[in-house]
Amino acid sequence: MDTTLLTSLAGLAAGLVTTLQVQGASRLEWIIQDSSRIPSELRMHPERDEHEGNATLGDLENALQVYVVEEGVDPLSNPPVDGSYLQSGKVVIFRPTYPFSDRIDYLAVAFDGVEALHRSSKLHDSPVTRVDHIQPEGEILPENLLKFYIHFSHSMSEGDVYRHIQLIELAKKKVVQWPFLELGEELWNQDRTRLTLFIDPGRIKRGVKPLEEIGPSLEEGKDYELIISNQWKDAKGTSMANSFRKSFRVGPPDRSPIALKRWTVESPRAETRQPLVIHFGESLDAALVQRCVSCLRGNQELEGEISINSQTTRWTFIPSKPWSLFQHTIKVHTLLEDLAGNNVGKPFEVDTFAPVRRRLESSHETLHFTPVLDKTP
Repeated sequence: MDTTLLTSLAGLAAGLVTTLQVQGASRLEWIIQDSSRIPSELRMHPERDEHEGNATLGDLENALQVYVVEEGVDPLSNPPVDGSYLQSGKVVIFRPTYPFSDRIDYLAVAFDGVEALHRSSKLHDSPVTRVDHIQPEGEILPENLLKFYIHFSHSMSEGDVYRHIQLIELAKKKVVQWPFLELGEELWNQDRTRLTLFIDPGRIKRGVKPLEEIGPSLEEGKDYELIISNQWKDAKGTSMANSFRKSFRVGPPDRSPIALKRWTVESPRAETRQPLVIHFGESLDAALVQRCVSCLRGNQELEGEISINSQTTRWTFIPSKPWSLFQHTIKVHTLLEDLAGNNVGKPFEVDTFAPVRRRLESSHETLHFTPVLDKTP
C-alpha cells in the first residue's frame, strides 16, 4: 500500500474527509447537495488535458474509480463501485448506479494517484459506547467485597456477559478463576446501562466449601485489576470504543454491621435550603444508599435533591422548600449495605450456619435532628 493511501487511511481514523493534492495533480471533489452529508456524485478536475474532448468510456473509467473502505482490508483489492461517467469540459463526473450510503466509507482514486476519502456519518451519528465508571470507586477495597456496579454510557447487549470480564492478580499477572457469581438472569437496570456484578459469596463467607477448597477471590494486601473488554457489544451490536480497567488494592475484611451511632449529621439552618449532610464513616453501597436513606418531617417524606460523593461516604440532601424549625427524622432501611454486604445491625455472615427467616415487613432505624435557628442579626 503506497504512502498516499496510508495518509488517506490516517484521515479516516481521524474522522476527516481527506483530499490529497500534490503539485501538478488532479483535484477530487465529493459533491454533497443537502444536509444529509451523503455525496451524490464525485468530480475529478484534472491538471492535465489528456482526457479533454471525446474521451471513451474506458478512458473515463481508467481516469477515476471509487472503492468501498472496510476495516482491515486494502480498499484497492475490492472491485470498484459500479456507476456511470460523463465529461463536462475537463471535469470527469462519476455517479454511482446505487446511491452512496451514509453507513459506508468510500475512497476515490484518480489516474495520477490522487485520492480522496469520504467518511460516512455512522460514527458521528451513532454514539460510541464505553464504560463510564465502576463502583465502588475507592482504591482500597475490603477482602470480602460483595459486588461491583459497572456503568455504561449507552444500553448494552445482554447474554453471556461474563466472558467479557476478567479479574487479574497483578503481581503474578494471573487471571483469577471463577471469581464472580455467574447468574443465568443477569442483573441489569431497566435501560441496561448498569450491570451488578457479584463476587461469588461462596468465596467470601467463612466455613463454606468454595472458600475452603478454592480460596477467596480477593486476598488482603494484593493488587488487582478488573478488566472490561471492548469486544462487549452494545444494544446496537457495536463493540465498545475501548476496554476499561479498574485497579485497586485489597484491604482487610469488613465484618461489622452498619451502626447509625457512628454516623455524623450536620444539621442545616432553619428557614434556608442549606444541605443536610450525613457522614457515614465508611463506604456504603452506592445504589442502595439512594433508596434506603430519606428525610421526613413527621410522617411526610420531604422532596428534594440527593447527592452522594464518589466514595459513597457522604450523603447530602437539599430540600425543595426551606427547613422549618421542627424535629426531623432520618429514616434508614435496614437493607442498606456497606461494600461487604453488611446490613444495618446485621453482618453479612450471620446466616452462614443459622438460617434467618425472611421478613416481609419493612424494617427501619432512625436518627433525629432539628434545623439550627440562625440568631445572627
